[in-house]
Amino acid sequence: MPLTHFFRWVKAAALGAILLFAHPAWGVQHDLEATSSPEASEPGGVADARALIDAGRFMDAVAILGPLVQDDVIEANSLFLYGLAAMGASQQADVPEDTREALLDQ
Repeated sequence: MPLTHFFRWVKAAALGAILLFAHPAWGVQHDLEATSSPEASEPGGVADARALIDAGRFMDAVAILGPLVQDDVIEANSLFLYGLAAMGASQQADVPEDTREALLDQ
């Protein structure tokens, strides 16, 4: 019997130590989530392009994002927004067929 109580005490102490050491990490993770947002880390052109996409001005967004996705280093957010803008622009009725195909091929 006394050995069983000892093992229970060791398990409880180990669990308490794990929770004690994990608690500061939970606080740090919570602080990072509260302050991070996609708009805060975007360069000016990408933020402008996002606003144009939200307004339905897809060809203007393509014009802004085009040079950003031609660089050697391409950010994933810029590439995603470029694809979204190209897809939206290709669905507009006033876009010529050859331009529509070029937008979809990119």
